[in-house]
Amino acid sequence: MINLLYCGNKRVFDGLLISLLSIARKTDRQLNVYVFTVDLRNLDPKFSPITVEQTTFLEKMIKKYNSDSSITLLDITGLFMSEMGNSKNIFGFYTPYTLLRLFCDKVPELPDKLLYMDADTVAMKDIGELFDIDVEGYEFAASIDYIGKFFLGPRYLNAGVMLINIPESKKTGVFEKARVLCTVKKLYFPDQDALNRKAKKKKRIKSIYNSQRWLREKDVVRHFCRSLRLLPYPHLVNIKPWDEKGLHEVLHVHYIDDLLEEYKVLKKEFLMLYPEK
Repeated sequence: MINLLYCGNKRVFDGLLISLLSIARKTDRQLNVYVFTVDLRNLDPKFSPITVEQTTFLEKMIKKYNSDSSITLLDITGLFMSEMGNSKNIFGFYTPYTLLRLFCDKVPELPDKLLYMDADTVAMKDIGELFDIDVEGYEFAASIDYIGKFFLGPRYLNAGVMLINIPESKKTGVFEKARVLCTVKKLYFPDQDALNRKAKKKKRIKSIYNSQRWLREKDVVRHFCRSLRLLPYPHLVNIKPWDEKGLHEVLHVHYIDDLLEEYKVLKKEFLMLYPEK
């Protein structure tokens, strides 16, 4: 089996649908999916939590590929507000939902080994080989951040794909230390900066498990994160997998077109079932 963790609010549904569909289509293993969400509409009306209807639909989808697969929705609003309610990173360049992954050591429902993935990731091959990487003695394993290695150091890791050893992370307190840092200090990449600073037992894995720029033949996960382009002038590009026009016209990406066709059919089905969701 493969244990997965995603985090976000209601608006990440498209990303979850594409990411999970891509994973389910490439593996025959059982997927145990955990989803963290929080209700922060008191901060911003757009910050609605992921709904039961959304995760129920996603579970039905992945069960078509393996009937034993499941999704567990975990609302950690109380936990989040108790520790992050006054965080200096609640409002910033990124939404507060990027901080949710820092609570994986506080939720007893999670298994000991867990693969966290951002909602803008797409599996190009069976992620079983990623999940099977040995993280004994490490807090987590992650790939080098493509932009960060130039500006923040050659060992700066990207937290968008992390293979987490829960017992070891509890032992060292890495996530607790990262939460404390995010509470008291304003950071540009809050959770990612904090984990890079506080982790002492992090394992670097190949970039094929978190390919952040161009797709290569051996890539297992393509991560459509924000990237820097130098031509025709230095600028940031932030095209997500559900932005078909952006994929085609800006990134010139067509290699997930078949995935997007199935996604569009499923999205239409969801909207027919839950027009208000």
